[in-house]
Amino acid sequence: MEARRPKPEPLATHEPDRALALGSAFKLYVLGALARELVGTTRKLEEVVRLDAKWRSLPSGQLQSWPIDTPVTLQTLASMMISISDNTATDHLLFTLGREKVEAVLGPMGNEHANLNVPFLSTGELFRLKATEGGKLGDAYAKLDAAKKREMLEKVVDAKALSEDAVDIAAFGAPVHVEDVEWFASASDLCRAMDWLRRATEQEAARALRGVLAINPGLPVSKEAFPYVGFKGGSEAGVLNLTFLLRAKDGTWYVATAGWNDPKAAVEESKLTGLMQCVLYLLGKPAPKKEDAK
Repeated sequence: MEARRPKPEPLATHEPDRALALGSAFKLYVLGALARELVGTTRKLEEVVRLDAKWRSLPSGQLQSWPIDTPVTLQTLASMMISISDNTATDHLLFTLGREKVEAVLGPMGNEHANLNVPFLSTGELFRLKATEGGKLGDAYAKLDAAKKREMLEKVVDAKALSEDAVDIAAFGAPVHVEDVEWFASASDLCRAMDWLRRATEQEAARALRGVLAINPGLPVSKEAFPYVGFKGGSEAGVLNLTFLLRAKDGTWYVATAGWNDPKAAVEESKLTGLMQCVLYLLGKPAPKKEDAK
């Protein structure tokens, strides 16, 4: 799974190497860490994890409302993490696998901005940093180096109770630390990540994760043009990402990804989704025949 491989060939780009905040699209890297574990260890998707209060996060998702100690499989956690962007499922996967395991897969998955994601935040930690105590924790965290950030997470942030009452959700009505307390990747990074996941899920132990990526197609996509559509997106005020893994009917694989950050104002989601819808339509159109091009 770590073997050298041809680089994806870009068809069209705009600032492809600029690192942007991802929102929940970061969950692709948690999925990658799970795939790596499935292929490289004896870990199985049917392994059961019990919901733990210390890993309970806040919506999006559903698992935050499920009873503590409920048994769920790794496959269920992965499916909910990707298909409905369940934050509690994500944090249970992140901490079950180990934060360092997710950090370790960033490089193999082709993230050339991995240093911006260390330590790799959980969703619960993001809520605590950005939306408790008037954002003071996030202000302090953003000024630290990686080692001090890790210490702060372990000793201060993770020790702080997370509840709807403690979090000021209204804080997310405007961009908050989208340039320094987030998860980051460039468009090129995400193309490499999806290509890595495509190759990883060719192996039997991780094959089911390709289906997980396809539960929610994100946008209406022609099944005629693309029999397989994998998707993960992410959004919060000032952050939007849409990333697709597509297999055309002739067997050719594509990645289409777009991100938009604005540290000062919420982005207009309809504009980027509309542009991406056009990209997917054009990408799926048959190439003109030579006689038609004359």
